[in-house]
Amino acid sequence: MKIQNVILITSLLILQIICITSQNIVGSVIFPYNTVEVPQNNGTWFLCSEEPTKYVSYSVRVVDGTLPLTEPEFGTKKEGYNAPLLTAPHEGITAQIRYTSSYRFLPSLSCYMNFVTLCDQDTGNYLMKDNEYYCLVLMNPAPVVQRVNVTVSFNSSVFDSAFTSDNKPGGNSVSRTLSRDSLLEFSSKTGQDLNQP
Repeated sequence: MKIQNVILITSLLILQIICITSQNIVGSVIFPYNTVEVPQNNGTWFLCSEEPTKYVSYSVRVVDGTLPLTEPEFGTKKEGYNAPLLTAPHEGITAQIRYTSSYRFLPSLSCYMNFVTLCDQDTGNYLMKDNEYYCLVLMNPAPVVQRVNVTVSFNSSVFDSAFTSDNKPGGNSVSRTLSRDSLLEFSSKTGQDLNQP
């Protein structure tokens, strides 16, 4: 009987440790979230660095559409297409870190391979190779406006437990130690020009 109790207590402790660890991977933030709207049908929301940087950290969460928006308005939004996209999901976004000078984005700091309801990325210990202006761009393929909680910093981590996003397309998955100098750069044909009003 005592052995069963010890095994049960040990199992519960291990489960608690796993839960706490998974929460840290997803990310507890130290910067407050701002609630924004991302327009439907490939509409976008974005926020750009105010000066050249080699660092970015962000957390985004799709939230209930009734959550009040941050006032004054945070970031910039651009409307999508007038008609719904036939194959679009009804929930989920993509999140990309883009250069302001072109349609290139940083795959290792972006959630773009699937539509997601949350995304946590952090430059961490390996700075980006280009000291440039960057933007966090959220794109909503759904036929309805989506509200998203966003926190972003272009000079320090937004996370309670900082980490380094994986240096591969899709970024934050399994922790690995790789140099940002080998960072892949893709050309995004679905983006909108961030320099145009």
